[in-house]
Amino acid sequence: MILIDKFKLNLKKIYNGFKNIILSPAKIIDLCWQKIFKVIEQEFFFISLMMIFNFMPYLYLFCLYNQYENAIGGLFKPFSVIIFMGLIINFLHGKLKKCLKYFILSISMILSLMELFIIGKYYTFTTAGIISVIIGTNLHETIEFITMYFSWSYLIFIIALALIIYLLNYISRKVKLNNKLVILFLPYFCLYSLFYVIIPGKNLTECLTFTRLIAPVEQAIEDAIAFREIYTNMQNNVQIVDKGRDIPNIVFILGESTSKGHMSLYGYPLETTPKMDKMAKNNELYVFKDVISPHAYTIGSLREVFTFHNYEATNKWYECNNLFDIMKKAGYKTYWLSNQETSGQWANVALAYANRCDYKKFTGIRQSYEKSYRADGELLPLLYEVMNNNSDKNFYVLHLMGCHGEYENRYTPDFAKFSDVDETKGIIKTQEAKTKRAQYDNAILYNDTIVTQVMEAFKDKDAIVIYMPDHGEEVYDLKNFNGHSDDNPTKSMLEIPFVIYTTEKFKQKYPLVDAQIRASVDKKYMTDDLIHTILDITGIKTPEFQETRSIINPYYNQERKRIFLDKDYDNWQ
Repeated sequence: MILIDKFKLNLKKIYNGFKNIILSPAKIIDLCWQKIFKVIEQEFFFISLMMIFNFMPYLYLFCLYNQYENAIGGLFKPFSVIIFMGLIINFLHGKLKKCLKYFILSISMILSLMELFIIGKYYTFTTAGIISVIIGTNLHETIEFITMYFSWSYLIFIIALALIIYLLNYISRKVKLNNKLVILFLPYFCLYSLFYVIIPGKNLTECLTFTRLIAPVEQAIEDAIAFREIYTNMQNNVQIVDKGRDIPNIVFILGESTSKGHMSLYGYPLETTPKMDKMAKNNELYVFKDVISPHAYTIGSLREVFTFHNYEATNKWYECNNLFDIMKKAGYKTYWLSNQETSGQWANVALAYANRCDYKKFTGIRQSYEKSYRADGELLPLLYEVMNNNSDKNFYVLHLMGCHGEYENRYTPDFAKFSDVDETKGIIKTQEAKTKRAQYDNAILYNDTIVTQVMEAFKDKDAIVIYMPDHGEEVYDLKNFNGHSDDNPTKSMLEIPFVIYTTEKFKQKYPLVDAQIRASVDKKYMTDDLIHTILDITGIKTPEFQETRSIINPYYNQERKRIFLDKDYDNWQ
């Protein structure tokens, strides 16, 4: 009987407790606030650092664009997610809790610093294009990149951040939170996060630095996988309708990061291209005046320059036939001679093309940890070697380092002609900007010599030499920036030199082709259609060839819009 009475009493207590909970939602809310407050108090160091690491990129980016409301929104967005992470960590104990906490903080700090660096140079969050560049770059090029953009302000910032971390750690141990102050602001943070981040879902990936990386990394990995697909998707699809003119020597010089705006050949006040200037003055060089690249980074440009892919295409670039397979099927022996790196095969579309050629050779077999300061002049002995053992029909590609940063490593000491005192142009007049511009102009000067030496090597042969870079470069011409990227590009990154040299034997043997080239120098052009022009020069015809896309063809469509990132370039302000 006593046991039954105790059971009834306990049952009544449970019922009354359940009844009170059901009838007192305010009590539930109060318990929730108390738990959240307890978590904030116990995990103050973790939550504060996570807020700083994830808010700094938002604050920096939107303040650069004077969008202060969006910057404040960046403070609210990650809050609920970070509180939730704090709740999870608060449930853990011992070494697991400590290890997880510091792992998350370390990753967040590294990614935050990386994103701040990217925002400072590209005025954007991390994108697939930037990730692709990282994937396609070896360690030494990465070190070069960081060295080129390093400034003492970054070091000062890192020291300041370290002091903030130390102070927060001290505060979290010594100072107790004001309960009333937390309760005053906490609901606003949580409600904003709930209704503008969690419920819509679309903003969820923007909350944290590492969640913002998900989409661009996925896209970049997809692109890297696509580079492997080139070997299977482009191997057996080539059909030749007409093998063409049997030109003995077709030479394509692929430059790097070269803006026509820094070439005296195109009106730049400093004499940066004296040799090409002289050739043009003597009518030995056809200088095309209005040519742009389809992208402002190497991978993006090369996957269109050497294939039938363009901005109008509906299929993937690697599903299109490429120039090297076509030239091989038309009877040409194909050569790829490069002063670029040999590492990063599957992420480097240039090397993917090199592997399509009959013969490939690099100035050095360099792994990621080796220096890559070889001057482009080291390509010339490789060229002379294959010229002595060539076939009846040859297609050469010479891939230069050109004017790629760091600029001071792209020329030999005897080409250090320009200094900061020569640099009067550019919108930024700081010592650093003038020095960078001078180094870049010296790289252009050296590039002029290499390009003309290649032309000189074929002077007495039946040959045509085409020179163009993958894209241009911004060197404080139009904005406070040096480098290139599809994100926040400038015209300096897209406007490139495009020149053609034909030897006397070529002129005599193919006078009509030579005349067509000469008559085309004033036409506007984008190099995503380059494959059509090269095939038109050679006379090779495939089912994909379109005469309206060849700049030298009488039926060339000059009304075709040059679309870059969904914008009409010719109406781009």
